[in-house]
Amino acid sequence: MVVGFWYVALISQPVPSYSFIEACMGRFLPFLFIAYMLYLYGGKTAIPPPTHMLERFALYWFPAWFFVHMNYLTFIFPDEDITGGEQVVTDDGGIAVVQPPVSWNPLAITLMVAACSIALFLLYKLFRAIWRSGRTLPYLTGYISALAVLILFAVAVSSQYFVHLHHYQLGMAIWPITAFSMGPAAFAQSIMAGLYIQGVARWGFGSTFTYTGYRPKTPDFVGNITISNETTDGALVEWPAANYTIAPVYSVVVNTIEMCRVTDTQCRISGLLPGLSYHVCVRNVVEGYEGSCEGNQRFNTTAAPDL
Repeated sequence: MVVGFWYVALISQPVPSYSFIEACMGRFLPFLFIAYMLYLYGGKTAIPPPTHMLERFALYWFPAWFFVHMNYLTFIFPDEDITGGEQVVTDDGGIAVVQPPVSWNPLAITLMVAACSIALFLLYKLFRAIWRSGRTLPYLTGYISALAVLILFAVAVSSQYFVHLHHYQLGMAIWPITAFSMGPAAFAQSIMAGLYIQGVARWGFGSTFTYTGYRPKTPDFVGNITISNETTDGALVEWPAANYTIAPVYSVVVNTIEMCRVTDTQCRISGLLPGLSYHVCVRNVVEGYEGSCEGNQRFNTTAAPDL
């Protein structure tokens, strides 16, 4: 877990903070404490002695590191514009937001089917183990009580807060039902560990309830984005300079993933997959406040040459 934390924080998804060391260390110590608690209460129970290196890889290494890299999944799954759609001018001179169609690709469909099949199999094995252990009632009581408290609190503060379940919280919530000494439990725990590592290392310990009363003034969105020089793994993105008293930083986002932050008015994005469609937008970042991604553009990477 320690290696995974610093891999995400330093290489995979560095923390975008003016005080990088402070942000990372502020997360790392609580991260270690919770990781130790997870090991004591369920982790060491679900680790059967592996008989072969391939078994260790399949049960522990692969699922954990796959979800440590879950930020890359948005490059594969449908490039639906979840940032508000594309603005177009209507016949009467108004502005309308048009949602582009969802573009599925064969790899995304294959991964989705495989993930659902694995999830159903793991749930069957875990629920069967809970039933055989005779602890069904305590598990049901605990989860139903926690869910009831969450729902009641969410309803009580719904006018000022909205609920956001972070994936590190999902990993911690599912962890207790995996405390059984068998392969499926170890596999499920590896997935939960990957969610916990990636979530905390990149996003920190975000709250389940986010206050909506404070609305800072956000910068205007960047329009008139130009995309050129498309290749198999990227393209050149250009945009007009923003008119602010304080020079803004520009954040280039592809399929909800920030690819770069620059002070120039262009950025070369790379590392994409060939022959796929992507959304790109540019946000103004002024005095720490990020603008919206309303001026989206769609582009296609060129197909890989046939060998």
